[in-house]
Amino acid sequence: MDSISLAELETLYEELTTRYQAFLHEQDDLEHTVVVETPLGEPLTTSLSGILFHVVNHGTYHRGNITAMLRQLGHASVMQDYVLYMYDENETPSSTS
Repeated sequence: MDSISLAELETLYEELTTRYQAFLHEQDDLEHTVVVETPLGEPLTTSLSGILFHVVNHGTYHRGNITAMLRQLGHASVMQDYVLYMYDENETPSSTS
């Protein structure tokens, strides 16, 4: 797999964000159920909100893996709790809260 630059990653992230926003704005009912195929090839009935929760929660899994790898390489850990992020955002001078 070829590596890509940080700028390219940022562009991909922005594009994905735009696609998620467009998809969510098109939805009338996030509790609408859909059938998806699991990694085991089995059908699973879930809601759009359930899928959205999975996407957000799965990011937590990957952040944990990255943190563990960085620690193994000798790098210091950083706090990843959402509530601490919100506290930090509310404490910054540019905050409008």
